[in-house]
Amino acid sequence: MPSLVLSNVSKRFGGLLAVSDVNMEVPPGQITGLIGPNGAGKTTVVNMITGLLKLTTGSVKLGEQDITEAQAHEVAFAGVSRTFQNIRLLPEATVLENVVIGFHVHVKSSLFAQLVGLPSSLRESPRLFERGRQLLERFGMSRYADHPAGGLAYGHQRRVEMMRAVATDPQILLLDEPVAGMNDVEATELGQVFKELTASGIGLLLIEHNIRFVNQLCQQVYVLDSGAMIASGSPQEVMHDPAVVAAYLGGKK
Repeated sequence: MPSLVLSNVSKRFGGLLAVSDVNMEVPPGQITGLIGPNGAGKTTVVNMITGLLKLTTGSVKLGEQDITEAQAHEVAFAGVSRTFQNIRLLPEATVLENVVIGFHVHVKSSLFAQLVGLPSSLRESPRLFERGRQLLERFGMSRYADHPAGGLAYGHQRRVEMMRAVATDPQILLLDEPVAGMNDVEATELGQVFKELTASGIGLLLIEHNIRFVNQLCQQVYVLDSGAMIASGSPQEVMHDPAVVAAYLGGKK
């Protein structure tokens, strides 16, 4: 699987330089961390990667494929999927139905066939729902398959969103604060799922405020502050970097 590579990526909103010359690599088969204080530019970087924001300068490549100018749906087709800080589910639909939505990227039958219920779509639906049930089992959510997604606890809704992202069969998965609102037990269980995903070759970019979680999972960590990359390296190296201690931890170790 290919690496995701950002080269000299910048974003300017009018006179404000929100992100400045960011260089970063997310390799396949490992978990890469992106941390920084609130307002550091982390979500802006993710939005540029996924085509929701256009770059001012720089490039984004997935292997040999340049996705710098790609629209959001084109980025998804290329193999980059994401979750959001704010959960985006269909609350009245079941958990299984929300997960199956993620397979739309690779559905073979046409949209018209799906809308009018032509045989090609009807044949495909059982296969998609079976794959959805397999994902639920993988994430320990099988017992919630027929529950309305909006009625789940916050941590479980997070899992549904992640399953939907995994359903797109990504090569790179961007996780924006995936364990927010979870307790330590729930976070540890989800961390094990992340390790299993990388063992299959997927590259994960973990954007997270839970430093202990980042330290436990990430091989490489990048640190943003005020839109600029101030450090990168192993979790141990980054956590002892004076610039990180001053900017991210408020001057205290």
